[in-house]
Amino acid sequence: MKNLLILPIVILVAIIAVYGIDNMNEVKLEVQGGYIYGSILEPKDNAKNTIVIITAGSGPTDRDGNSAILEGRNDSLKYLAYKLKDKGIASFRYDQRSSGKSYKSLKDKNIKFDFLVDDLVECIKYIKAKKDYDKIYLIGHSQGALISVLAAQREKVDGVVTIAGAARTIDKILLEQIKRQDQEIANILEEELDKIRAGEESNSENKEIKQLLSGKNGEFIRRWMEYNPVTEIKKLDIPVYFIYGTSDLQVKPDEINYLDDIIDDRNFRILENMNHVLKVSPEDEKENYKRYTFPGYPLHPDLVNTIEEFIAG
Repeated sequence: MKNLLILPIVILVAIIAVYGIDNMNEVKLEVQGGYIYGSILEPKDNAKNTIVIITAGSGPTDRDGNSAILEGRNDSLKYLAYKLKDKGIASFRYDQRSSGKSYKSLKDKNIKFDFLVDDLVECIKYIKAKKDYDKIYLIGHSQGALISVLAAQREKVDGVVTIAGAARTIDKILLEQIKRQDQEIANILEEELDKIRAGEESNSENKEIKQLLSGKNGEFIRRWMEYNPVTEIKKLDIPVYFIYGTSDLQVKPDEINYLDDIIDDRNFRILENMNHVLKVSPEDEKENYKRYTFPGYPLHPDLVNTIEEFIAG
C-alpha cells in the first residue's frame, strides 16, 4: 500500500529555524502548563501603528511555517513577516504549544484543541498590554484560520485574515484529501471518523489511520471537528478576509463555495499559482511539494499586497 501525505495533525515535537536579524525580539508568555515563545518583528518606522499576529497551521508547524515531520524548511511565515515589515507593518508570530520551543516547555504534552485558542487569546492580551499599537489584526494559516476566528470572538481585534482556511468541518476536509490519494483508505477513515464523532475511540489497524486518530490525536480531532468555520465566522462583528491559492493541494480554492453569504467581491481573493505554503507553484504534485522543504522558492508576490490593502481598509 502506498504511503500517504497525512497532514501534520498529530502532535509531535518541532524544530525551528530562526534568522538573527535586526528589530526582532523574542517573547516568552506564560500559559497553561508552560510557555509560548514567539518573535516580534518591527519595521524601522511603524507609522501605521499596526501589528498582525500570525498563527500557523496544524501539528508541529512552528512560527516560521516549518513542520518537524517534513525534511527541510520553507520559511513561509517568516517570509510573510519580513514582507509585512517592508510594508511598515509589525508582526508577532509564535510557536504554538504543538511546536518548537513552546512544545518543549510543556509539562503535559496532551494538547487539546481549545488550548490553542486559549494561547492565542493570551497573545492578543499581551500585545494589547504593550500599548504600542493602535490596530491589531490576526492572520491565520490553515488550522490557524479557525483558531484566529475563535480567539477573535473572545478578545476584540480589528480584523482577521484567513489563508487557506477550511470552510467546512475538518472531518470533511480530511476525507476529501485522502480520497484524492487512496479511496480504500478513505473508506476506512470515514468509518473511524464516525466512531470519533460518536465519542468512541478509533481502533483501526491501518498504520496511517492509527497515526492520525489514535489516543490523544483522536481527542484533538473530535473537538476540532465540532467547530463549523462558517458558523463561527458569522459570530464576528469585525472584517474577515479570505485568501486561497489555485495550486493549494490541501485546501482547494473551491472552499470559497462553502462560505455561503459570508463573502462578497470585497473580502476574498484567489491567488493564481499560490500553493499551501504560500509559494508560487505549479499544481504538479511533485513540483508543488518541493516548495514545502526548500526555502529558496519565493512567497507569492500578491499575498502581502492583498493583506496590506485589507488592513488599509
